[in-house]
Amino acid sequence: MLRIFQRSFGAAISFGLAFIVLPSIAADVSTYDNRASWLAGIGSVSGVEDFEGFTVPTSFVSAPVGLNNMILSGTVGINPTPDTQLVDAPPLKYLSAYSPNGTAYLLADLIPGGYTQLTFLNPVRAWSADFTGISNNRITHLMFKASGGVTVFDLAVPSTPGSDGQFVSRFIGMSSEVPIYSVVMEFNGRAANDVFGVDNIAFAVAVPELPTSSLLLAGCLAITCVAFRRKEFRWRAAGGAAL
Repeated sequence: MLRIFQRSFGAAISFGLAFIVLPSIAADVSTYDNRASWLAGIGSVSGVEDFEGFTVPTSFVSAPVGLNNMILSGTVGINPTPDTQLVDAPPLKYLSAYSPNGTAYLLADLIPGGYTQLTFLNPVRAWSADFTGISNNRITHLMFKASGGVTVFDLAVPSTPGSDGQFVSRFIGMSSEVPIYSVVMEFNGRAANDVFGVDNIAFAVAVPELPTSSLLLAGCLAITCVAFRRKEFRWRAAGGAAL
């Protein structure tokens, strides 16, 4: 009886440990392409940043800029510093072509080797934003990083043709099994740069779902208990004979 229990319990624990270790290497990340699905998946929003508090264009290249639970920083783009890589406030540059809703927004300008970064004061488990003109005829990456700069998820935003993707708006959202400490935007594409707008940022510091590893471990232990009870019942039915 004891040997059977040891074999059953050992197999279940080994199975459970496999799912504890693996998610720590590759976190479970979900992505969304519309706000309704993202909100349904994350539960409640902890905070937002719509840049409406900015009344003058503010560059984040010369010095980081404080936002709601975020520090905005970055490197120079291909355009002059006063024109891009800034929080653009009315009257908007480029006739507001990159503003998702015609109000103040983040105007990013990425070149190879450059970046725009949002560093969270308190780590988040979910993040979303509206983008205009991102990845038109090129590919820009949104890299979600854990503490220490480890990349949790690299979202390569699909390219859209330059002819019709320049001013196309899209929603991008994600949720993560592990805390996210920063979002780093980097450019990889056929053109010299990627200029795009970012607005209506929202984030959640917690999400309602249990980590997949915890659910699997709970299932493994439940199966073990059932198997043990069945073996114990058979042992007693046999009169307690040694096995």
